[in-house]
This record gives sequence, C-alpha cells and structure tokens, in this order.
Amino acid sequence: MNAIDFEISVPQLRCFIAVVSAGSVAEAGRRLGMSAASVSKAITRLEEGVGVRLLHRSTHAMSLTEEGEALLEPAREAVRAAQAFKDAAAHAADGGDKGVVRVTGGVGFVRHVVVPLMGELARKFSRSGATPTSAWPCCAGTAA
Repeated sequence: MNAIDFEISVPQLRCFIAVVSAGSVAEAGRRLGMSAASVSKAITRLEEGVGVRLLHRSTHAMSLTEEGEALLEPAREAVRAAQAFKDAAAHAADGGDKGVVRVTGGVGFVRHVVVPLMGELARKFSRSGATPTSAWPCCAGTAA
C-alpha cells in the first residue's frame, strides 16, 4: 500500500484517540458529543482506510492491537498538526498579530530612534491597521 492509497480524516483520528483514552466507545462518544454508533463507525472506517485493525473489541473489553499501539502516537501527532494548521490559518485570516503598542521615551529618543522606525513598522504591519501617532508636537506627522 502506498502512502497515498488511503484516506483518513482528523475526526476519525480523534475518535480513535478518544476510545483509547476513555476505554470504551460509549464513553468516547459522550466525551466527543457523538453517539457510540458514530464513534464506532468512524473507527471502522479508519481501520478500513489504513488496512489494519487498531482495536480488539469484545462485549466486555477493548484493547489496542499491536498495530493500534504503534499508530496511537502518530495519530496524536497528526491531530496536533491539524490543530496547529487550523490555528495558523485562523491567525492568518485575522491579519496576524493585533494589539496596541505604546512607546514612551524622552524627546531625543522618540525623535531620533522611534520616529524613524514608525513608518517602516506601519508598512510592515499595514494589514494589521497599524497607525503611527505621536503625542509630541516635535514629532507629529513625521512617522509616515
């Protein structure tokens, strides 16, 4: 089987991890806000997708197969990576870092150090809506 010959989803991996953590499909379903049948179906589809059995199931117990044991940590890593991707995408969609930065200093420092940097910072962070301003009359209008 080639790496591209199967399809898995993050929700399937989350179900797998939740079942292992909870010790049962029913408890995993409760924790995920899903029915036990939906969790079970997700696990079955995951197993079919990767071509290996991940869990030993019986009416009284559930345990990881050898393959399930080997794939548990990669599943966790994949879910963490998917979450990091989602967080980065949300951050990019929001226009990056946001907030107000105020710099206070003596007139000489503000005039000779801060003001020359303000225009560059405003251009660099233009998507964030940065607006250079000055409370010092000597520096007003020189930032942009």
